[in-house]
Amino acid sequence: VEEAATIEDLLRSETSPADGVRLVVFELAGCRHCQALEDTVLPALARELGERLSVERRPAGKLPAPTVLVLGPERAALVGASTVDDFRGLLRANSR
Repeated sequence: VEEAATIEDLLRSETSPADGVRLVVFELAGCRHCQALEDTVLPALARELGERLSVERRPAGKLPAPTVLVLGPERAALVGASTVDDFRGLLRANSR
């Protein structure tokens, strides 16, 4: 049985889009921070970035929930409760 991937492994192995930014969101059912991300943060980011933003959702498994990989020219991970402002700087750097 393989060990669960670490956040660092995922940041190295996941592909970035040719244009724009890709978010990979790791969530757990019933997680209030995950729900806030879905209800508030992701819709606001989608309005701001439009087609330049793609979002993929996956079960968190052994990762802390929520964990969001931000993949573009710059790569980063946000772990735990996050606000729109937490993402804005990362997304602006990645959507030039």
